[in-house]
Amino acid sequence: MSIATIQAALDKYLNDNQGSDIAIAWEGTAYIPTQSVPFLAPQTAGLINSPTGPGKDSIVQIDGTYQISVWFPIGQGMQPVRQKSDEIVALFRRGTLLTTSDNKAVITEVPYQVMAIQEGNWIHVPVMVPWFVYDSY
Repeated sequence: MSIATIQAALDKYLNDNQGSDIAIAWEGTAYIPTQSVPFLAPQTAGLINSPTGPGKDSIVQIDGTYQISVWFPIGQGMQPVRQKSDEIVALFRRGTLLTTSDNKAVITEVPYQVMAIQEGNWIHVPVMVPWFVYDSY
């Protein structure tokens, strides 16, 4: 299991379920935003490994955060960016179970939005999706 397989499972779930009404700027790919066209930008934003018991053979809980930035052009007000952010939060509700390509279960915790950030002609709302997975090394 690797962060790449975890992110691939999260990316696939986002791609398959968010609808086709908005483009996605996938991490590690070239994407040039078109002015006035909203888009999402997902990425892995954190990772912590913690043993769940004593000894070298104990199960490890891996906690991470999948961040999906919802980008909208300035001038449309907050309603469209908040609506899409709310949809993303609802999509990744607590307890969503995803399976990686190496058959590990990724379970989401309660997603949340952080404050909107204005950058140039854009406003974006990061949606944070905490997740965890158990593994042995």
